[in-house]
Amino acid sequence: RIGPRGVYSSLCRHSLYSAGCGVDIADYIETVNVSAIRAADREIDIEAPFNIPGGYYQAGILRVSATSDPIPVLRQGLSSNDPPYLTTLRLTRWSEELTDEPSTVQVAPGCDFSSDTCAARFSNLVNFGGFDSLTAIDRSPFFDGWNR
Repeated sequence: RIGPRGVYSSLCRHSLYSAGCGVDIADYIETVNVSAIRAADREIDIEAPFNIPGGYYQAGILRVSATSDPIPVLRQGLSSNDPPYLTTLRLTRWSEELTDEPSTVQVAPGCDFSSDTCAARFSNLVNFGGFDSLTAIDRSPFFDGWNR
């Protein structure tokens, strides 16, 4: 294997839901109702099962069905704070399966690769692959600011 085996960063080096991460997507993926689809903007509005915090699905996974390819969620915006909790998801790519306007999709939460999210959202601090005591510039394209 050529290249470094890992890098020192304050963020976790594992991909979410990978073997190194140790979080099983089956424990977190949920089926939600679709309220609107905007193909031109690569956006989909869903009815979240609870009042989710901002960024909960950001960098997460969306699937049209259990057998479809996963689509990464680029951004999340809250549309409504009243039930049903409408949330807008902007996707990294568009799928032809979404053009058929499905009534439900499956979504799994994302991770900002910080130790706080790893512990609070996934109870997975034992597999955290970063060094949160480092002060550095972190390079996660899913979150604004990039500085920690």
